Order: sequence, then structure tokens, then C-alpha cells
Amino acid sequence: MRWRNLRTYWLSTEVLGELLLIALAFALFGYLFVLSFDWPEAARLLPRIAVIIGVPFGLVRLVVLLRRVRPSAASVMDTSFRIEGQDPRAIAGRFVRIWTWLLALYLGIWMLGFHFALPVGTFIYLFRYGKAGWVWSVGLSVAIYATIKLVYDVALDAVWFDAVIPQWLGLV
Repeated sequence: MRWRNLRTYWLSTEVLGELLLIALAFALFGYLFVLSFDWPEAARLLPRIAVIIGVPFGLVRLVVLLRRVRPSAASVMDTSFRIEGQDPRAIAGRFVRIWTWLLALYLGIWMLGFHFALPVGTFIYLFRYGKAGWVWSVGLSVAIYATIKLVYDVALDAVWFDAVIPQWLGLV
């Protein structure tokens, strides 16, 4: 009986989805860290900070997942793919929406650049999924843009890659 419960746990959408996300996050962290050695000092700071902050959080989540610790009902944040008693099709739909959103954001960053894609992506997410309303969505999107501009462009003089569409249009 215990073996059946373990097998059910390890083959569940929740566990497989989280293991996949953790593996992709670690792969991205490793890629960014190795790639940053060829970048100027100002540009290599951001990926290294992301790695320093992200890896410990990823390791903690991996340990919690491997120890089969479930979040309590009083958790502040939903960290799983599954809600007890929910239809498996709804779970799969949420999983597809998460991946679609992430891929669209990365595609937007590649095609349009950070300065445009992150604030617009933040606005769409807050307005559509967060139901934050126009004022909060626009305000937080402007704050994201201001952070990118003031912290990374002005204070750190970060080097940004040239996005594809501005290159095609001859804007870069």
C-alpha cells in the first residue's frame, strides 16, 4: 500500500510539473552564470545576483518536494499545480496557461526587448489574471519600467542585448 502511494505521488502532475520547473530553473541559472563570464562587469552583475538568490530558493523547494511536505491550508502562496478535489482537466489547463505565459514573455523579451516586454507583460498579467484594475496595473507596470531604467540603465549602466524587431526596423 505504501509503495502505491509513493508511486502515485511521484507520478502526479504536481510533482512532475514542479520537478520540471525546478530543473529548467537550475539549467537557466547555470547557463546565465557560465555565459556571464564573457560579459562586461556591469552586465554580469544581474545574472549572478539572480543565481545567488534563486539557487537557494530552488534547493529549498526541491528538498520540500522530495520530503513530500505538503503546504498547509493556511499557506500564503499556492506553490503547487493541484488543488484538492479539482478536475484533472482544470489542472492541466492551468499548467498549459503557465507555460504559455512564460514562453510568450520570453518571446516578447527576445523580439521586443526587456524595456518593452516586461512592463507590458506585467500589465497584461495584473489586469487579466490578477484582476488588479487599470490604475494598479498601469502603476506597477510604470514602476517596473522605472526600475529597469533607473537601476539598470542609469545606476549600473547595464548592457542590454539588441531585440530582434528593433534591429529589423533599424532602430538600434
